[in-house]
Amino acid sequence: MLAVRSNGSGLKVIRPATERFRFFKPVWSPDGRKILLGCNDQSTQVDMICSVKANGNGLTVVIDVSPTHVNYPAWGPLAEGD
Repeated sequence: MLAVRSNGSGLKVIRPATERFRFFKPVWSPDGRKILLGCNDQSTQVDMICSVKANGNGLTVVIDVSPTHVNYPAWGPLAEGD
């Protein structure tokens, strides 16, 4: 997972792919402290929703949505009844 400043400078790797996980479609939290992203478990080919701290540490699986696919992770309030 890469990040870059809005002017195109400062490209850096926040969280590289691992043997187990490949990451996709990262979304910064409104306060900029965490990133929500899709993470594909390479051993099971299951798409999940994960979160990491802004520095790339602290990977946490938030939702295992097997067997459906993650398309666009998004931050927001829970829907009524959730």
